[in-house]
Order: sequence, then C-alpha cells, then structure tokens
Amino acid sequence: MILRIMLSVIVVCLLAGGGYWYWTTTPQYSMKELSQSVKTHDPATFHQYVDVPSVANHAVDDLLSDQVRESGGSGLLERFLGNAIIGVFKPEIVQLLSNSINNYVAKPAATAVPTTPPPQDAPGGAELSLTQQLKQTLGRVIKRVGQALKPPSLKDVLTELGITKENYRGLTSFETKDELCHVGLRFQPPDKAEIVVELELQKVENHWQVKRISNLDNLAKSLAGI
Repeated sequence: MILRIMLSVIVVCLLAGGGYWYWTTTPQYSMKELSQSVKTHDPATFHQYVDVPSVANHAVDDLLSDQVRESGGSGLLERFLGNAIIGVFKPEIVQLLSNSINNYVAKPAATAVPTTPPPQDAPGGAELSLTQQLKQTLGRVIKRVGQALKPPSLKDVLTELGITKENYRGLTSFETKDELCHVGLRFQPPDKAEIVVELELQKVENHWQVKRISNLDNLAKSLAGI
C-alpha cells in the first residue's frame, strides 16, 4: 500500500514537471517572459526572447520600401531616429534602431548634471581674449545643434502613437504553424482607432523569439498622419 502511494506521488510529480516544462516551450510562455523583461528592465532576458538585429533589419526594409515611402509611412522611421537618419546607409540605420530598442528596455542610468557655469574671466582676473570668447560661443552653438539633432527616445514616439502600457488591451489569438508563430498586441488609444502590432516569433531551441513586426508596413501607412 505504501509503495503504491509512493509510486502514485512520483508519477504525479513527473506529470506535473513534464507539464511545466512543456509550458516553458510555448509561445505564450515566451511572450510572458518578454513582457516581464520590459517591465523589469532586464536586457539579458529581453534579448533571449527578441532578436533585436533581426527586428531592426526587417523594420528598416519595411519602412523604406517603395510602397510605404510613397504613402508617407517612411516618416515613422524618421520619428524613431530623428534627423540622424539623413545621409546614413542601411547598416547604420539598423544599428541606430537597434540602439533605440535596447535603450528603451535598459533602465537609464542616472547621470551627473554639471552645475558649474562656464568661466567668464581668465585666471588671475584677466578678461578672456576675443579668440577664447569665440571658442566658447562656438562650443555652445555646436552643443545646441547636437541637442536639436538628437533622436527622440523610442518611449516618447510610442507614447505619441498611443502604443503604451496604459492603452494595452491584451494579446490576440496565437497562430502557430511549423516553427513560426504570429501574435497580435492590441492597443486602444483614447479617441483613436485600435492598433494591433503583429509579431512574428520563430522557434529557437526550446523557446520562441520575436524576429520581426510582421505588419509594420501597414502600421506605418495608417500611423503616418498621427
């Protein structure tokens, strides 16, 4: 009798363990871990479930396609990257977009803000020469230009579009075929049409990884005027 009970307990434990292991190999589990990594600013886990270079590469291809550019949707890429997109080639654009995604996930580190004003006089009380004054003025101008060209944060752009956690309304049904899975993220901004961001996941070893935003071309066209 005791042996039978022990065997029953072992079987139940094995079944439970096997069920949990299977759950960790599903797209649903991968999406849950991905969502948690963004909330907790965990880049290591995020990169396990998102192939950032692949997502960025596909995004650039989609946003710079003739169809999207003719509709004005390519402007979405400039809103992600700012004026930094002008005059650079695709590898640099992909890297810029990858950096924007990574910065969005990683928790920003606190930076010290200088409080010491620029010196008005030279050491010893002597006035600055005209050359030194011109250098200071030019330095301030260059700094302001750099700030103006600085790309906006990905968070700011997504907030402007209405793709935020406050507007998130859940996942659509998972469609899995072979080694690919498509799932939609639904957002409902106030006084705007519902936005569905469709992700394409691919099976990688024992988990699933986001490889691209599969409807980005259509999204870009629909969001071009926002």
